[in-house]
Amino acid sequence: MCSLLIIKLGGSAISDKNVPKSVRFDVIRNVCNDIKRALEEDNYSFILIHGGGSFGHPLAKEYNLRSGLVHPKARIGFSKTLDAMRELSMIVSNELRNHGIPVFPIQPSAITIMKSGSILKMNIDVVKLALKKGFIPLLWGDVSLDPEKGCDIVSGDYIIEFLARELRPNKVIFGTDVEGIYRDPKDPTSLIPLIDERNLFDVRKFLKNTQKIDVTGGMIEKLNSIVRISKLGVLVQVISLLSSGNVYRAIKGEKIGTIVRI
Repeated sequence: MCSLLIIKLGGSAISDKNVPKSVRFDVIRNVCNDIKRALEEDNYSFILIHGGGSFGHPLAKEYNLRSGLVHPKARIGFSKTLDAMRELSMIVSNELRNHGIPVFPIQPSAITIMKSGSILKMNIDVVKLALKKGFIPLLWGDVSLDPEKGCDIVSGDYIIEFLARELRPNKVIFGTDVEGIYRDPKDPTSLIPLIDERNLFDVRKFLKNTQKIDVTGGMIEKLNSIVRISKLGVLVQVISLLSSGNVYRAIKGEKIGTIVRI
């Protein structure tokens, strides 16, 4: 039976958030090599999601798009952010194609409506058909229309959570710029190898007010999304994309990074 895996290419890993429109090509190419290797060895289906990194976040923050159409130039900012994310998605999809991977880019802002901070609707029929026809769908964190406040941010994590509910993948791999989830982000020895019902409360307490918040909520909101995915019966693993071969190792089931099983 074909295994379905959703892999997140975190924006902080594939770009440097401190440098506008920067790209870590070496990280993207390592991910491509890992996916290609896995495809050559076994029968996998993948859905890839990438974050906004230094392309989407600065613009979304500048125009306060999380709050809706409140900035005097919010509509211009919305359009600029949409194009910035398409620019990054083109870079990622080109690298995937250069590695012989049949990527199918799907623009989330064209198929998604947000409401009250969550996805109201997402037409994923094209995602399902692309998988059936042997493509690898690529989606990304994006802007979205909202019937109440005009617009919002549809984060890559929200997209993953929605797809996990609808498609029930075998596994979700969150690729970040750190090795996993830490008790203390300043202490590299405090990596948490397993998060389950026994330590979830403590982990949330550790993360509170200790990690950076971006326009999509930071690590605390990411953990909340991960927990909801895990409660669907989907195995979740948080790994670093900065270590070559980690994506392949996670695909193959090695216990690296942080595994979440609630």
